[in-house]
Amino acid sequence: MPQFLLIHGGAHGAWCWEPVIAELEKRGHRAVAFDLPGHGDDPTPRASVNLRAYVGRITEFLRGDDSGLWTLVGHSLAGTVLPEVAVTFPEKVETVIYLAAFALKKGEASINYTLPERRKLFYELAANSEDNSLPLDYEACRRLYFATLSEDEARRAFARLTPQPFAVFTDAVEVGVESIPCHRRYLAGVQDLVIPAERSQLFAERLGVPMETVDTGHDAMLTAPEALARMLAG
Repeated sequence: MPQFLLIHGGAHGAWCWEPVIAELEKRGHRAVAFDLPGHGDDPTPRASVNLRAYVGRITEFLRGDDSGLWTLVGHSLAGTVLPEVAVTFPEKVETVIYLAAFALKKGEASINYTLPERRKLFYELAANSEDNSLPLDYEACRRLYFATLSEDEARRAFARLTPQPFAVFTDAVEVGVESIPCHRRYLAGVQDLVIPAERSQLFAERLGVPMETVDTGHDAMLTAPEALARMLAG
């Protein structure tokens, strides 16, 4: 049975995968998630967090693991790390799955693929922060991430978000999708307002795979965990 390493996206943490981990375990799979630097319960100062820090945390885990082959699932901003991790550990990574995620070529940065109005806002917010991070607004997060959750569920999820280190958006990837040595998939939410359908289609084409869809928004792991687990395991 494949085992899954679930990598959270911007502002999220390992906590967001809890419903999917439960669903995968029901199906007999092992699934692991952990906080990236500066997220969740990780104490790393956000001012020091960049794309290299993300890659370093994941490679540290895989370097110390000898449990067999992994399927890597990267949500949103975590798509930027998948190629380098797959290239670094070809003997351990058998599949990479992009979940509503950025699929970048070598030398590209995520900021260039955010919507223009959000891009301008991101630069302004980061410049006005004390640690080069993006603060969070409940109404925006409710609309973009948690639209199909109840108000109580959305409030609880929002309380667990953390400001996003902006350098991860502006750092260029050192290894792009063109170098991925293993099987790959692209999953998209049909109601996604963060990475719209035409952008997801572009990313899927870059990977040379069809775009698979789940009928939910950007945070499928929270809003449609059973359907997502079924797709991952399929």
